[in-house]
Amino acid sequence: MLHGKYPVPVKNQGVPASDCAGEVVDIGSAVTRVSLGDRVSPIFDLKYVEEPDSEGKVAQLGGNVDGVLRQYAVFDESVLVQIPAHLSWQEAACITCAGTTAWNSLEMNDQGHKRSALMLGTGGVSMFALLLSLAAGIRPIITSSSDKMLQDIAALGPHGAITINYSDIPDWENEVLRLTSGKGVDVVLEKGGGTSIPKSVTSMTTRGTISWIGFLGGLRFDDLVKSLGQLFLKVGTLR
Repeated sequence: MLHGKYPVPVKNQGVPASDCAGEVVDIGSAVTRVSLGDRVSPIFDLKYVEEPDSEGKVAQLGGNVDGVLRQYAVFDESVLVQIPAHLSWQEAACITCAGTTAWNSLEMNDQGHKRSALMLGTGGVSMFALLLSLAAGIRPIITSSSDKMLQDIAALGPHGAITINYSDIPDWENEVLRLTSGKGVDVVLEKGGGTSIPKSVTSMTTRGTISWIGFLGGLRFDDLVKSLGQLFLKVGTLR
């Protein structure tokens, strides 16, 4: 974003960041859904409350509208979600974007046929997806370049997670196939973009899904185009 290379529209000189939790300190006379003192978080896309905007518009915090790195912000009551009492401010602040992205990427509303998932890296979305997978009985495989991080992750849950150090195993897609007896995983959380796209397609099972959630490796359409044939042959879904 700072260098103008983010592949989606960003407000010029806008306020950055999208995840937050805060206290309602003032309300308008017509407000009925929230009260003074309520703990709330805004949703990520202010145009997607219950369904997509009828005109196809988006209003993504920290993107094409001002974000949340500010002491005070004004929101319509319709985009605010009440924070459960048992969550700390820190816990609540990281759910509305990273947590819901992980849920959506795993297609948790239709996870009955999902048996395995691959998370690339150990960022917020990947860690949320890991915990959701463990809770839902989905077999998680996660990658990192840190042995210490992978050791800590493997200790999570009664069955833990399968880990791959991509520095030690650069052809990690083949390791995923080995770990799944040649089948591949049902869902890949792809956040690298660029050269990792072909590897993700290789890691995916027939009729699997790749949820493309990030562009850490840059947005390189030539690599994507090269993978479309393999994706087509696998009857896969890229979303």
